[in-house]
Amino acid sequence: MVWNMPRPPESIPEGLMALLSFEWLRSHELARLRAELGETERLWRAGHGDISRALDSEDSSSDRAALIASALRKADVTRDRADMERAGVRLILHDDQDYPCLLSTIADPPPALWVQGDLEERDGSSVAVIGSRRASPYGIVNAGRISRALSEAGHTVISGAAMGIDAEAHRGVLRSGGRTIAVIGGGLHEPYPPQNRGLMRAIIESGGVVMSESPMRTEPRASVFPRRNRVISGLCVGVVVIEAAEKSGAMITARLAAEEHHREVMALPGPADSPTSAGCHKMIREGWAALVQSGADCLKQLESCGVLLAGAREMARKPALRPQERLVQLAIDELGSGATIDQLCSQVGLAPAQVRVSLTMLAMATRCTATDSSRSSRARRTLP
Repeated sequence: MVWNMPRPPESIPEGLMALLSFEWLRSHELARLRAELGETERLWRAGHGDISRALDSEDSSSDRAALIASALRKADVTRDRADMERAGVRLILHDDQDYPCLLSTIADPPPALWVQGDLEERDGSSVAVIGSRRASPYGIVNAGRISRALSEAGHTVISGAAMGIDAEAHRGVLRSGGRTIAVIGGGLHEPYPPQNRGLMRAIIESGGVVMSESPMRTEPRASVFPRRNRVISGLCVGVVVIEAAEKSGAMITARLAAEEHHREVMALPGPADSPTSAGCHKMIREGWAALVQSGADCLKQLESCGVLLAGAREMARKPALRPQERLVQLAIDELGSGATIDQLCSQVGLAPAQVRVSLTMLAMATRCTATDSSRSSRARRTLP
C-alpha cells in the first residue's frame, strides 16, 4: 500500500520552494529557517542578517548564511514548480511523516527528496544492489539474478540507475514484476544518465520510484555522486556489491553502509585477477563484508537484520527500545560516542550484526522523538 502522500508542487509555499533551490542546504538549516522565518514571503526575501540570526551563526559560518541568501535571491519559483509539474515530481521534507525512517537515521540526511512515484511501507525493507559501470558479463548475469531473488523474497531493490550493474539490478527486478527504487545523481529535470531514461520511465510505470536529493535542475557533476551514494546506503537495510574496483563509488557506498550507517554489507567475489572485483575481494578479506554467491546467500545474511526489518516501519509511529538497545546505549555512555563496533561487541557480549541493528534502532528512536518535538513546536506557533 502507499504509505504517505508527498507534497505536490502547487502546495509548496514560495519561500520554502526558494530555499530548497540551494542544493547544499542541510536538514538542520531547513528546520531552523522554517521555524524562525516561516515558509512564505518573509523567508524568500530574507537577507544575510536575517538568515545568520535565524541560524544563530557564529563568525565561522557567516559565509554559509551569505550562500543561502544568494540562492534565495536567484531562485525561480515559477520555473521550479513548472519543472516539477511537467515531470510529475513531488516533494518530501525531512520532518514530514512520509520521510523514509531509515534514511533519517544517518548523520546528514537530505533536507528534502524529489520523487517520481510513491514510496510504500514495504520500502522499509529495501536492499541496495550496486557495482561497476564497466560491468563484465559475469557481473551483469549475477546482478540480475540476485536482484530478482531479493525482489521475489519481498524486498524493494535500490540502485543508482547508472550504466552496468545498477541498470541490470533494476532490470532484474522489473523482469520479476517486483519493486525497485532508483536514486539518481543530479536533478530530475533531465535525469542522468540519459541512456537510461527509458529504464527510469519503466521503473515508474511498474509502480516503482525514481528520486533525488537534488533540486530539479542540478547538473550531474562529480560532486553530487558521493552524496547520492549515502542516500542509497541510508535507505536500505543491506548493500550487495557486485564488481567494484578498489577506488570506486560502490566502495564508497559500501564503506558508508558498514562504518557509518550500520547496515549489512555483502560482496560477490569475482575472478582473482579481475580489477573490477578487487574492491569486493578487499572488503571480504578485511572482514567488513560477507561473501555471497547467490540471492539465497544474501537472504540468509539478511536474517541478522530481522529486528531492523520488522522495526523500521513501526519505529516512526511508536518508538520503543528493547533491552538489547538499552544495553548498547549504556555501553556507548560508558565508552563514549567514538566507540567502535568491536568495542561495543566486547562490552555487551553481542554479535556485530546485533550491535549494528541496535545502533540503527537507537538512531531511529532519537530521530522520531526529535521529529515529534519539532512538529509540536510548529503546531504551537500556528495556534491563534
